[in-house]
Amino acid sequence: MRESINEIIQGLNQISRMAVLENAQKTERMVSILSKWMKYRFTEEKNMVIARKEILMANMILESVDLGGSIDMQCELVEETDLNSIFLPHYSISAYVNNIMKALLEETRQCKVTIRATGENEKVIISLRFEGEFKPSTCKQRASQLSERDEYEDLERVKERWQEQFGENTIELIENDEEKQLLVTMTCF
Repeated sequence: MRESINEIIQGLNQISRMAVLENAQKTERMVSILSKWMKYRFTEEKNMVIARKEILMANMILESVDLGGSIDMQCELVEETDLNSIFLPHYSISAYVNNIMKALLEETRQCKVTIRATGENEKVIISLRFEGEFKPSTCKQRASQLSERDEYEDLERVKERWQEQFGENTIELIENDEEKQLLVTMTCF
């Protein structure tokens, strides 16, 4: 499988270079993001990665959805603490972003997403806030039901990997239908 993924990545890189020659910047950016995401998702180590890298990959997923024009999205990445010395389970934050965006697209075309990393005592709290015209409880349910057979990550398995590293109750998916917000909080040490 790894050989096939590498061939796909090489093909995407060639398409990206062709887009540059054709002066198609938006296409080049989308293909470049997809190539980087595939390399990260399928060829990187499956254990722990630097928090900053994981958050940047999650932000790239959001950027690719926005570039695709399928949703009117505002993205904000706020780093209030150093993320280069913290290690997180590979494809953890990205899995939540990917699954929630898939669920959101079934219901809305407008969304504001904020990824925030804050330091508190010896903890780092990473929060993903999704706001817009959607029903958060329905979105939470849809995102949680996606699985590998749908070509998405099973969020229960992601949660288990996270809690093996940081303990019980260190990851939460909270819906607020009244304020039309879905919030993921992930605490690490």
